[in-house]
Amino acid sequence: MVGRFRHRRWVRRTTEESFARAFEALGHEVRRQEMAEGPEPARKAAGLFRPDWTLLSKDFDMRPSFVERLREAGARRVAHWHFDSMYALGKLRWYRKVAGACDLALSKERGLFEKFRKWGLKPIYFDQGYDPEVIRPGIRRESLAGQVGFIGTFYKRNERIALLRAVAREFRLRVWSQKPERYAAIGIDAQPAMFDEQVGDICASVDAVLGINITHEIEGYWSNRQYLITGAGGFYICKYTPGLETVYENRRHVVWFETVDEAVDLLRRYLSDEVERRRIARAGHELARDRHTYLHRAGEIVRSLDSAV
Repeated sequence: MVGRFRHRRWVRRTTEESFARAFEALGHEVRRQEMAEGPEPARKAAGLFRPDWTLLSKDFDMRPSFVERLREAGARRVAHWHFDSMYALGKLRWYRKVAGACDLALSKERGLFEKFRKWGLKPIYFDQGYDPEVIRPGIRRESLAGQVGFIGTFYKRNERIALLRAVAREFRLRVWSQKPERYAAIGIDAQPAMFDEQVGDICASVDAVLGINITHEIEGYWSNRQYLITGAGGFYICKYTPGLETVYENRRHVVWFETVDEAVDLLRRYLSDEVERRRIARAGHELARDRHTYLHRAGEIVRSLDSAV
């Protein structure tokens, strides 16, 4: 696996590291290669390890020539996977070239698969999950308390800002972000980001956690918050994305909305009904625990790779 495994400023265990541990738990030998070290160590590792599959995580500096060098060194089959929306980030041209040099393209953007196939890519759907060793129900802390919470990056050209402003006008909103000063500049109070075990404390301290993605136009793509919040036992209210009903049932495991006004109306309803919030949060947590951990996802990926051989 070539990706980001080192402890980062905000995240102690990266998505790649959680997947690597899950693959190992399933009995597979995993060689981790840190993306930040550059292409040469990855090429050498491929020659020494000669893996059955090499998984390449997203790196916008990566070029198709890198994939070819890995093959020459001993990587037999290569799959590219990415956790973000290449469509929303404006990186589809880059993605077409790099993923096209790989044997498989593991993608969350199911709504683009027809386009990908026309490009000659071989897309396979995969999703993220959560790591129960890191994400779990936490402890209520008065310093984190509020009616509504949001964990996420600042995107200027996004409905996210309109949603947060509307919610802040009526409820006590708490926001945690890697760059809180960007929210402060537009009048939304925010605190430094909290991840890993701290997510559980947020979920225990606010009555509802909001979810809104960088895009909701692509079937199958949604933020990993979907699993982090439910995995941590939070009551999650999020904007609907096509396909979301394949993993959760609305108003049973989570609650979703389609407009800002609907989100505010739903918050009014559920913030006044603690019993129903707790019921939904509990059902969402149980479903996440039983179906949406990284161990479940790793098993799905292994089956996909096996069927592609």
